[in-house]
Amino acid sequence: MKEPINKYYVIGGVVFSLAILVVLIVFIVGSDQAQESPLRFNHTTGNLPKNATKIPPVILPGNPIISYQYVVNPTTYNRSLKFIYCQDGGCVNQNNPITLEDATTLSTKNSIALGSDGFPVIAAYHLPSGTSFDAKVNFIHCTSPDCSTRDPNVALGGYVAASSNIEVAIGSDGFPAIIYSSSNANPQGRGLRYIHCNSLDCSSFNPPVLLDGTYTFTGNENSLAIGSDGLPVIVFQHAYDIYWNSTLDFIHCNNVNCSSTSPYKILDAGGNGTSEKWVPGKNPHISIGSDGFPIINYHSEHYINSNNRTNYLRTIHCNDILCNSVGQIIDLDSETGYLYERTSSMDIRPNGFPVISYALGNDSGVKYIHCNSIDCSSFNPPVIVTPLGNSVMQSSIKIGLDGKPLMTYMDYTLGNLMMVHCKNVFCSSTDAPVILDNSGSHWGYNSLAIS
Repeated sequence: MKEPINKYYVIGGVVFSLAILVVLIVFIVGSDQAQESPLRFNHTTGNLPKNATKIPPVILPGNPIISYQYVVNPTTYNRSLKFIYCQDGGCVNQNNPITLEDATTLSTKNSIALGSDGFPVIAAYHLPSGTSFDAKVNFIHCTSPDCSTRDPNVALGGYVAASSNIEVAIGSDGFPAIIYSSSNANPQGRGLRYIHCNSLDCSSFNPPVLLDGTYTFTGNENSLAIGSDGLPVIVFQHAYDIYWNSTLDFIHCNNVNCSSTSPYKILDAGGNGTSEKWVPGKNPHISIGSDGFPIINYHSEHYINSNNRTNYLRTIHCNDILCNSVGQIIDLDSETGYLYERTSSMDIRPNGFPVISYALGNDSGVKYIHCNSIDCSSFNPPVIVTPLGNSVMQSSIKIGLDGKPLMTYMDYTLGNLMMVHCKNVFCSSTDAPVILDNSGSHWGYNSLAIS
């Protein structure tokens, strides 16, 4: 009679065989990695170490993407439009900058968003060399996450004002929507305009809709978001006389084409005057809060004379989708003196609280404010996140995949496009700032999104 097989011998044999197999796999993989040993590309110097092979681009969701203006020649002001894809959440490693628009054009303000297909879309001011006034909105649809491939550029609208902000958002139908201001050279007149695209690449789009054209400077300062009802909402500075008296106005579109709107709302009436006055609405930014209602941050200047002016950073929160009811205006920070190219940007944390990055001027650096309520009626004191004494401009903020703020900005003192990543939501400490481009971007209008 055969002796039965001991089951423990069988189990032991299987475990031993698996262990040998694991050792062999580790040895083979380790040998392959040792043979390759690629060295990292130095994005600060732009050089590869000797005998190094460049690591292929890493395409991952949740990484920052940046569009920005690049000044090729500060004397002639030739400017191109560039794009950077970050290989990690803090952009410590990034792909080489890609030129989206060459230096034969004048490219300035720009806006980036993540399309409904998961690929970046960019809208930017575009003035071809040799033309005088007929600037366009240049629309770019990337066909890969790192924008290494893209559809042909599409020119939208016409006679875009040189000082106009341009902003792109993705509508509830999955197609891009764009706002901008046209100049006096436009035969149809100056004013704030809206374009709705009928395709992902904007190769099909509706004619521009004039939203407000009541005065020369109306609409240069603007911002666009898609409301909780799926329809566009817009804020803009409405200037109405030669003395720069202005109001901060709100528009709710009644359809995705914005061919019909609700009555305009004045959110901040400012104050009339030929000398002393309040001038609200500079550099507004609109977001949709966790309650589904718009919240806006913007700058307002109290101007007495050229030697006596104070710039305020403000927020205002709507109590309904149409902004029929609003909360009180909240002053978050202020600085005195002539404040050039003041900027601000806002995003909403997962808990519903807004965070704001901004530069008021006077070489005070990029500042950060964390709100402790959805309407920002409670907020932490401002935190300076860049070196003091450096002139900074054009800050943009987004919440990263790790839930912590990321900010891009132009360090005008050094001529570098930079990014800083906060170590906590209050930004009381940060990682070392990362140089994104130090090869000549002396102005640096930039826009940040998360892929």
